[in-house]
Amino acid sequence: WPADVPVDDRLCTDGYHSFLPAFFRTLSELTKRDTTFSLVVRTFGEDLPKVVRAIDAFASGAHPLYPCHAPELAIPAERLWRGRYDRQTGAYTLRRASEADAGAHGDAYEPREGVATLSGEEEVLSQLQGGGLAGSGLSGSQMRRCASAVRDDYAWWRSHEYSPSAGKPVWLTLDETGYRHLFFDDNIHNDHADSIVAVRTRPTAGAPFTPLSGEATCRLHGVVTRRVP
Repeated sequence: WPADVPVDDRLCTDGYHSFLPAFFRTLSELTKRDTTFSLVVRTFGEDLPKVVRAIDAFASGAHPLYPCHAPELAIPAERLWRGRYDRQTGAYTLRRASEADAGAHGDAYEPREGVATLSGEEEVLSQLQGGGLAGSGLSGSQMRRCASAVRDDYAWWRSHEYSPSAGKPVWLTLDETGYRHLFFDDNIHNDHADSIVAVRTRPTAGAPFTPLSGEATCRLHGVVTRRVP
């Protein structure tokens, strides 16, 4: 963190940037260019509340190096999720998470009655791509961008020996022209038996998604999945 810049503990930890500066620079440039995009933060860890606070600080224009007033990129409570694979069927669901739930220690996942849950892949994908923004109070141009945060299911990935089909899912429709998916992670390996990203594909909208093999997932490195830093 620059010595001559006031410290904001939402963006700086022990004298270092909480995020790579390139992350906020990218968001700033995309917003300035009025680009349509959805940001989805994915983690296996307990750090999601801290991550959300940093992104919210940036969205409010508080980042001293990348001042950018972008309220549409703040992550409200209704866009904070726990992702989980069903232990019986393997189906992936999103459950709305409280801050305490998103940052809970370990892999604890307690049933919660009356909490919004998305159970179909089509529904999950629509939500993460920006569905449900109507009535958000954002202007027309701001509704072209949104941000969500998901704490994914580390216990499932670990129990499946880090198999590509058990990681953080990303959904690709092969004939889709309206969306381009990019998945950045520091734990992406060129290893067909070990992938933190579970790529699921379908030929066209309406068809069921199926998992890619580890070999096919490796071929997407640099195209869909990108290791950073």
